[in-house]
Amino acid sequence: MAKHLSKSIFIALILCRILIPQNLKFITMSDSRGSDNGINKKVLSSLVDHMIKNQPDAKFVIFAGDLVDGSKINPDQTVTELLHWKEIMSPIYNNLNMVWPKIWVVVGNHEVQHPKDEENFRKIFPDVFLNGPTDEKGISYSFDYEKHHFVFVTSDRWYYGKPNDTTDDKRDWHYIKNLDWLEKDLMEARKREVSDIFVISHEPAFPIGGHLRDGLPNLG
Repeated sequence: MAKHLSKSIFIALILCRILIPQNLKFITMSDSRGSDNGINKKVLSSLVDHMIKNQPDAKFVIFAGDLVDGSKINPDQTVTELLHWKEIMSPIYNNLNMVWPKIWVVVGNHEVQHPKDEENFRKIFPDVFLNGPTDEKGISYSFDYEKHHFVFVTSDRWYYGKPNDTTDDKRDWHYIKNLDWLEKDLMEARKREVSDIFVISHEPAFPIGGHLRDGLPNLG
């Protein structure tokens, strides 16, 4: 876990320095799940402390899903874990050098293991733009920061079809439902002649290793 998180931050910082060193630095990381109330508290706390001390010019943090372990049967447990996650991340939320909302979070499959999880996620992380697809407002959205465009796409949802249909309760993991919205958003960003476009989701576009069969291409 420590190696995974540290590598994510290291790669993000290198990319920021190479691509846009003159005016923007942000930090990206993911997968902080663990055994301490659903979180790897020791590693995550250490990384938060490192970021505060060593990256004072970072404008914000992007956390690409699987913040917590979550629960398949108890949505209240997932809520408790997410609130615990926010407590651990509080030095970043309280950092006056970063811009609102300090941390941009993405839904991972561990955050949506129960039918109530999506709405709970929206309540816990309300500070987002509400310009996403109609059925994904608050969990998929986009915005420009200076001349850079960011798109946050939900790749993991609970319901594939109708939420009130008890026979249609398959999880909608590893799949982007609103590709038309995404394509339109990217086209409009290009028309504005943004300098960079970043598309963020929990599932990788080109999965490898243990997730070779369950990433976005749905190779399984």
